[in-house]
Amino acid sequence: GGGDWGSPGSESIQTRSRGGTCSDLRRGLEQLEGRPYPAYRDLEGYEFQLNDGIVFIVQHVQSDPFAPPTRCYLTIPRHAAGFPETCFTPKPREIALRDLIARRFARDAKLAGADQRTEAGGWQGGKGGELTIDGPGQFVLDRSAVVVTPDAIELRFTVALPAQGRTIMGRW
Repeated sequence: GGGDWGSPGSESIQTRSRGGTCSDLRRGLEQLEGRPYPAYRDLEGYEFQLNDGIVFIVQHVQSDPFAPPTRCYLTIPRHAAGFPETCFTPKPREIALRDLIARRFARDAKLAGADQRTEAGGWQGGKGGELTIDGPGQFVLDRSAVVVTPDAIELRFTVALPAQGRTIMGRW
């Protein structure tokens, strides 16, 4: 999933510190269950702290179930990722590492079944739920799906937020 990956933190977001833990994310989604689809926008700009300093960020929430999917990313501290510093230089090595990370993320999403869009029962049936990354093809190319900064590795991906018609399915 592509999309506009401009700088995170547009000023329409109240603060960049909103969010919490993985449990808070789960609880927040469950509280949205049954609400109109635009209520998903409440998640936009939130940061959720996962294990080992990993942060899950909801950058931009799709406006309805038929719009382009929600843009999210994971920020993983470089020290927590466990790659030796020699993987980051020279530039061709960094590109190869980023390609490898994107391939593994895409593979693991597929193995977990998270890359499958659910569509059941027409207009009112449940739909959405898939997680996708701009998956590498046959060639190793410089892509924006994985970005390396001096402090972190950022994985950019999309999630089609689940809905039944235009009603949130927060307990997906």
